[in-house]
Amino acid sequence: MIILAFIVQILIIIITIDVVVSIAMALGMRVSPYRPPVSTLRSLTEPLYQPIRRLLPPARRTGGLDFAPMIVVILLQIVRSLLM
Repeated sequence: MIILAFIVQILIIIITIDVVVSIAMALGMRVSPYRPPVSTLRSLTEPLYQPIRRLLPPARRTGGLDFAPMIVVILLQIVRSLLM
């Protein structure tokens, strides 16, 4: 159980890094989505976001904000609290 809680915590950290990278890209910083670290990060997080994004309205209807990472983190926090 502790190993699963640790994996969930690592996923939360990865999602947080992904959000920071997304903000940096949105602000025009030189962060290329094609660089290996960023593309690896995206390949880890996108499968988690896709089921949530199907349930949410498109980002253009929410002022350009993507709420999928926040919802995934909340769900992961719930799972982690149940594991501990």
